[in-house]
Amino acid sequence: MARADRRWLPVLALLAGGPAAGDVVVTEGTNISVDVAADGRLVIDLLGGLRVIPAGGGEAVPLPTGERGARAPRWSGDGESIVYEVSAAGAPSLRILDIGTGTSRPLGDGTYPDRTPEWHPEGTRVIFSSRRNGTGFDLWEADVESTAAWRLTDQPGDESEPAWSADGQHLVYVHEYAGRWALVLKRANRVAEVLAESEQPIRAPSWRPDGSLITWLAHVDGEWQVNMTILSEPRLTRTLMRGQDFFLSPIAWANRQQMVYTADGLVRTRRFNAWESQTLPFRANVGS
Repeated sequence: MARADRRWLPVLALLAGGPAAGDVVVTEGTNISVDVAADGRLVIDLLGGLRVIPAGGGEAVPLPTGERGARAPRWSGDGESIVYEVSAAGAPSLRILDIGTGTSRPLGDGTYPDRTPEWHPEGTRVIFSSRRNGTGFDLWEADVESTAAWRLTDQPGDESEPAWSADGQHLVYVHEYAGRWALVLKRANRVAEVLAESEQPIRAPSWRPDGSLITWLAHVDGEWQVNMTILSEPRLTRTLMRGQDFFLSPIAWANRQQMVYTADGLVRTRRFNAWESQTLPFRANVGS
């Protein structure tokens, strides 16, 4: 099946039969995002819900998110919570799921559209993109315990898809304004630096754990490819991966060498210095 056709299928590889007669098991999907916990567990969004997959692949166990339309899950650093986006009620809002208790709660009152959440490494706050000031999407941060929020950026246009470096000192995000996209780096106590600019979309930045480079998705010649910007002096931008139907989700780093991402309906893993990727298989029982 051509890649251009695959992306429009709501569910791929529905297999009759499974653990019980008449069950439907999904082994592929579309527009999946993935994140990896410190112990190697994976979380994906699939058919409007979240599921956890063991390290190395296997049964995708559903999580009790409480609402449909869950997407963009991100593990907390201790692996005990997941922040995610919910869009079932209309405007996107954020929720936090406690893995131990199986309960979820809102991060905010749902008045404003909030999206693309990411944890600060210290685990007490979440950064996200929101239209809370009524103009465009800016970057905001909220305290997990009190849900009190404060604005971090206020530029013309939209700022979205933020990601903190592993030490919590530096921030990268996407800025869209007047038909142009920019990948922006904001270091502590320094003026923001534009790492890349394009008239084509830029999406899904992610830090390598050692802080040496940032991966991001670039739209080139009608397809998405994974670029990396090496934070050397001078900065160097190179193509890291191409030729796959990449989903618009940040690269998840299990460690400084192992990447996890989604493409072609699958969850894949690849070593940073390798040429080929491997599939991390999953099976999700989605009912009868």
